[in-house]
Amino acid sequence: MRLNLKDITILIPTYKRNNYLFKNLSFWENYNTNIIILDGGKTPISKKQFNCYKNNIKYFFYKNSSFEKRLYFGSKKVQTSFCVVIGDDELHEPNSLKKSMNFLKKKNDYGCCIGRCVGFKSTKNHLNLWPEKKIQAKHFVDQNNSLMRINYHIKNYTPSTLYAVHKINSFKFCTKIFKVLQFESPYIQETIFEILASAYSKCKVLPYLSWLRSYENEPIIDKNSKRLYFLSKWFDEKKNYIIIKKLKKI
Repeated sequence: MRLNLKDITILIPTYKRNNYLFKNLSFWENYNTNIIILDGGKTPISKKQFNCYKNNIKYFFYKNSSFEKRLYFGSKKVQTSFCVVIGDDELHEPNSLKKSMNFLKKKNDYGCCIGRCVGFKSTKNHLNLWPEKKIQAKHFVDQNNSLMRINYHIKNYTPSTLYAVHKINSFKFCTKIFKVLQFESPYIQETIFEILASAYSKCKVLPYLSWLRSYENEPIIDKNSKRLYFLSKWFDEKKNYIIIKKLKKI
């Protein structure tokens, strides 16, 4: 019996990696799920190329749009109770999606959860695998108020919510700041998302394999983006005071 994943939408941001995107779609067509592709490239993919896939696929093209802007656009398109972000060259384990949804259905005070991660890289004759972020084995952002959760999450920081399974209200809360703001660094954008997720509700890393992170490709680098940029420095720069004020109002 095929696993039923109709209650979750998979958001796939992609950027000039069509071969990996279509491999991903070939995998997910075996499952009853919803897929939204958020393309930020320079030219759109022909819609005819999606006709051979069985899944409920929706394709949106946002020319040269940033990752965070596309996440915001995607949050507006989701019509299911849950959603998850997956890189175009990465995979979530289908049974883990079901486990995560079942966990969140039972826990009203949790907004998102994720299992453990394995990194992988293929060579000519081997597939190399290794556990990612061992600290996540005991990373439970389950304190009773938002300030306590933020404090714990940042002091013991490990990114654990951006690629988690979210209740849709949690995901919309985390991405609504991206409607009006664009961050100079992908790490700042990721950290802000993590802070908002822990502010919104409890989050948890569950004890099972959840997703496979690819190291086959180099990170996508925007020429206007800073990759070496610390959050403490970002907070101290006057030009970011307006952003910080808006974050405080959320």
